[in-house]
Formats: sequence, C-alpha cells, structure tokens
Amino acid sequence: FGATHTHASIQDAIAALESTTWNRGFDKVIMTCGVGNGDVLGEAFWLGGKRSKIVVTNIHPVSEASIAIPAVFLTVFEKQLIGSLFGSGNPRKDIPRLL
Repeated sequence: FGATHTHASIQDAIAALESTTWNRGFDKVIMTCGVGNGDVLGEAFWLGGKRSKIVVTNIHPVSEASIAIPAVFLTVFEKQLIGSLFGSGNPRKDIPRLL
C-alpha cells in the first residue's frame, strides 16, 4: 500500500505508535534525517515491531563506530536493519530504463 504515516521526529512517531499500531510497532521505519546520529538510530530501532524493517537512508559520520541496539532483538523479533544508498538503485542502469 505504500507509506500510510509520516512523522517529523522520533518523538512524534513514538507518540503515534500506540494509536496507529495498537502498540505493536511499525512494519517499516525509514530514517531520512540527513546526517545521522547513532542514538537516534537506536531509538528508531524500537519503533519497529516484530519482523519489521528499519531502513537507514541518512549518512552517518565516518567517525561514528557503533550504535546502541540489543542484538538479541534482531533474532527474537526478526527485525532487519537495512542501509540504502540512492534507493539501492543503479542510476546508470535504472534512469535509461525509466526514460
């Protein structure tokens, strides 16, 4: 169906979590906040429910070496943390196909 809700901040998304997902968590969380922050990424991880996909499109500083997420939740809740650069596309191949 595509995106049904968007939120300007993690706090807005947390506030909407209970009423929009019956407190189960979002199916997809897409981080698009420009320059990323590991703490914010850790918070975004909690927004996803069981079998959710958390997609990171923002760029993080090279000096940022770690993020704080409990590894057990990747297995127990089957969450996926996915990085995506340019929509995971290949502009040289994809743009001519679109035109």
